[in-house]
Amino acid sequence: MSHLKVCYVIYGEEIWSPLLKRQVLELLQTAAGLDNRLSIRLLYIYPWFWQFTKKSHFKTFAKEFSAHPIELNFLPVPFPFPLPYFFPTYKKGVGFRPHEAHTGTFLWVLKLLVLPVLLKYLHLDKISIFHCRSYRAAAAVLALKNLHSRVKLVFDPRSDYPEENLIQNSWKKGSTPFRFWKRQERELLEKSSVTVCISEQYYRHYQKASPGFKHKVIPNNVCCSDFKFDATYRKHFRERYELEGKVVFCYLGTLGAGTWHDPLLYAQLILHFRAIANKHLFLFLIPHGSRSYTEKVFLDNGISDNEYLILSPAYAEVPKLLSAADFGLLYLGKEKIALGTKVVEYNAVGLPVLVNSNVLSAASYVQEHHTGMVIDIGLGDRDVKKTPVEGMDFQTLRNEFPGERIAQTARAHFSNEKVATEYVKIYQSLES
Repeated sequence: MSHLKVCYVIYGEEIWSPLLKRQVLELLQTAAGLDNRLSIRLLYIYPWFWQFTKKSHFKTFAKEFSAHPIELNFLPVPFPFPLPYFFPTYKKGVGFRPHEAHTGTFLWVLKLLVLPVLLKYLHLDKISIFHCRSYRAAAAVLALKNLHSRVKLVFDPRSDYPEENLIQNSWKKGSTPFRFWKRQERELLEKSSVTVCISEQYYRHYQKASPGFKHKVIPNNVCCSDFKFDATYRKHFRERYELEGKVVFCYLGTLGAGTWHDPLLYAQLILHFRAIANKHLFLFLIPHGSRSYTEKVFLDNGISDNEYLILSPAYAEVPKLLSAADFGLLYLGKEKIALGTKVVEYNAVGLPVLVNSNVLSAASYVQEHHTGMVIDIGLGDRDVKKTPVEGMDFQTLRNEFPGERIAQTARAHFSNEKVATEYVKIYQSLES
């Protein structure tokens, strides 16, 4: 029996994070079980200094996670070098990111460092399908593709990397790195065997760069079986925090100054929602490191501590905590194509989601499938005009969104099994 060999490539992301465990490792494990010919190798490329600065994470990951039947290959690269990354030019809006390749020069260093390994995979291990998560991983493999036409490159960008850096205030439109990555984007779209778009909005976005590129729309996955409504815990939690009769709006994720998810956005949401008809509370499930700044922003905006509750749960505790809420939240201050994994996690538990018009894919999804609402609060870009909420009864609105129907919709579109099946179809179509 011939094997269907695939190399999945990641660069510069934290493989031990809950996001990558779900979107990569667990998904690939599911895919491997769908075709017994499928042999998957995961090449994890990361900056050399992580072996020292993130040593404990590597140890914990190796101890706690079994990748079987996926073959894990770790590749630390001697990149970046100490200079010139320590000049202010390379400080980003969301923090110092010395491992990111900002220009063509730095990217070519990465390509040359990785190329010998990729050549070995191609010629000795007979792997010709390379599934690359993100622009940087795909750009590294593109050098191999340019040398050997039999290489099948699956470009899986996950996000619009150049525009993402504009939103983060990392780059300016027209700056050298922005223009470089837009050129790189066009080349990747044109030379890839297929590009995975996580929504129709992403497909339309990439058409502007390369109208005829080959694509497949496959959304981000969520392990929907982990996100189940827990009625018993909901009752217990709401009694404990005296929430009976209150509508609970919940945000899940990180919050930080100058990021996509700035607590100032949610401060404005809290102030806007003071006009609704119901007694209510905002529940924030955020990392401990986000807490002090979030509390400061709320205090500076005249928000009292009885209007919100902040908890920092372990990831395994999140699903049942979501069960205690009535609506999920996702708001952005600038226009972005994103759907947002948290939208699916809210829906998988049965929560309808409130988003603003800036979250393009999420706004389209909740309106199309009736799994939430678009409520704008005047943050700018597409969120221009505030949606009137004076006297709005969210208790009644909640009844218009049956939880089981919402959860079923999430499972039908975003479950590991559904998404893994689509990836396997791509691999099979590229088989030599």
